[in-house]
Amino acid sequence: MAAASNTSEKWLWEDGDRLYIALSVQPGAKQDRVKGVHGERLKIAVKAPPLEGRANEAVVEFLAALLRLPKRAVSVRHGESSREKLIAVTGLTLQAAEQILKAQFESV
Repeated sequence: MAAASNTSEKWLWEDGDRLYIALSVQPGAKQDRVKGVHGERLKIAVKAPPLEGRANEAVVEFLAALLRLPKRAVSVRHGESSREKLIAVTGLTLQAAEQILKAQFESV
């Protein structure tokens, strides 16, 4: 599934014109934020509860804002009812996504 990429991060890869981010999501947190790497996944916290898809919506909105993309460029591809999710992103290079996301957890 994962194509060759120019990053050593196991939680971020590209396949064709899409980037994929493997996430571990903590719903019901005090604030939306990137927490760092947890195993082979990027861990993020969102304020929204894990009810009626609200956490999934919050994940999409948070990542779209963070990556400076429209919400339609970010989607949950797998794990809609799980804390472990696979997110697809279009409209951004692998290097730019890695730089933005790593800056978030390196400053925490």
